[in-house]
Amino acid sequence: MKTLEEKKLLVKMARAFNQPVDPAILESIEQEERLSKILFKEETKPVIREAVIEQPKQMIVEADPLPPPAFVPPTTVDVIQQTVNVLNTANANTNIYRDRELEGMRRTLAEMVQKINTLSWGGGGTGIVRIYDADDLDRNTIQEDRVVKWQNGMFRLDTVTGIEDLTYGSFSDTTNQTANLANTAYEVRFNTTDASKEHYIRNNTEIVSNTTGTFNYAFSMQITSSSSSLHNIYIWVRKNNTDIPNTATILSLSSNKQFVVAAWNFFVDMNAGDHLHLMWAVDDTRISIVAPAATLFCPAVPSVILTVNEISKP
Repeated sequence: MKTLEEKKLLVKMARAFNQPVDPAILESIEQEERLSKILFKEETKPVIREAVIEQPKQMIVEADPLPPPAFVPPTTVDVIQQTVNVLNTANANTNIYRDRELEGMRRTLAEMVQKINTLSWGGGGTGIVRIYDADDLDRNTIQEDRVVKWQNGMFRLDTVTGIEDLTYGSFSDTTNQTANLANTAYEVRFNTTDASKEHYIRNNTEIVSNTTGTFNYAFSMQITSSSSSLHNIYIWVRKNNTDIPNTATILSLSSNKQFVVAAWNFFVDMNAGDHLHLMWAVDDTRISIVAPAATLFCPAVPSVILTVNEISKP
C-alpha cells in the first residue's frame, strides 16, 4: 500500500497535469492525518481540495487574537476511542483502496516483465555465474579430472586427453640376432624394458597393448653383413600373427663388415589385448642384427630399439 507522502505526491502530480483527483485518495489522506494527529500530536498540512474562487471581501481590521488555550493532553481512553472512530470510518473504503493499489502493482510488474523479456531477446546472456547452473550442461557426465567439450548440442565433461593419459613404451635388445635360414621370417627379440605404460613385451617378441587406440611404433635396427656380395634384409610388421599389408621394406648391403641402420615407423590401430611383432628375413644368413660392445669413447649399441606412442584414443 502507498504511504501518506506517496498519496500526497499523486495528488500534486494530478493537479500539475490538470487531471481530476480521485476523491477516495483525498479521503484516505485526511483519515491518515487525523490518525497521526490523534496518536502522535503531529501538525500536518491539510490537503487542498479543488480551488474555489471566492468573491473579494472588504478588508476588516480585527483585534489581536486571544492566546491559545493551554494544551491539555488527552487521556488514554480518549485517544483509543478517537482512533477506533477513525478506523471505523475508513473501514468501508479499505477494500477499495487496497484493490486499486494492487491493480497498480500488477501494472508495474507487467511492465517490468516486458522490459526483462526485451533484454533477454537482446542477447544479454543467461546471467549464470556457475557452469553447473547452465541449462545446456549434461550434469550426468560430471566427474573429477574431466574437461568440458561440446557434443550433440550440449556441454559434456569427458576424460582428459592430455599427455598424462596417453600410453607409451620403450624397449630394446642387447644381443646379436641371426637368421638360421635364408628367406625365412623371424621375430625380432627384446630383452629390456626401458619405460612403459599399458604396453609390455611378452615372450621376448610380442609387443602387447593393454588399451585401445592408435599407436606410433618406431624402431631402429643395427644391421651388418659379413659378405662382400650384395644381399638383402626384409623388415615388416605382423599384428595378431597376421602380416599387415604394405608394411615391408628392403635394405641392401654389398660390403663385408658394412653397418647400416634401418629406422622408420608404423601407425597401427590396436584394441586392448592385441599384440604386434616386428618381423625380419634375409636372403643370405651372413646378414645379421648386431649389438656392438661399448668402446672407450662410445657406449654399447643396442641391436634393436622400439618406442611406442599413443596418438589417438577411440
